[in-house]
Amino acid sequence: MFIEIHTFKMSMHEMSETQEVLLYEEPWLKISFNMQRAFVRAVWSGFPKGAQFRAMTKRVADEIRAKNEEFPGTNSIFDISRLLMMSYDDMDWAAGEGDMLLYNAGARKLGFLVLDSQFDKFYMDAYQYQAQRRAENKLQRCIFKTEAEALQWLSE
Repeated sequence: MFIEIHTFKMSMHEMSETQEVLLYEEPWLKISFNMQRAFVRAVWSGFPKGAQFRAMTKRVADEIRAKNEEFPGTNSIFDISRLLMMSYDDMDWAAGEGDMLLYNAGARKLGFLVLDSQFDKFYMDAYQYQAQRRAENKLQRCIFKTEAEALQWLSE
């Protein structure tokens, strides 16, 4: 058997453009950090609910807080394109206390990656409505269909 191994060198700039460091992973949530653009990516999937959803949101806030110590201005992208459903109570919590956790961790912007589905439209409309009702909510939020658009917005 012959195995061919290719090695190559990358400059630190090239490496940091492509390198994401995995911070946490479980079936409902994967958290990584992009060193080049200084953002925490949270990829949500399945149907986390209640205490589990809240604990995972707190975990994302903890990762943002830790990265903000090293990389001030760290924001976040929530990829919810694989999220199957969310309860109204969890949505209400996310738009209030959840957003405040992220804001207090140092995030000022939260970009959402969504599919063009009825669930995503319903979820994001309801979430935005709940978030706008709260005067104390200072976290800027925006919805995107591509990561490139979200990254552009985060860098502005």
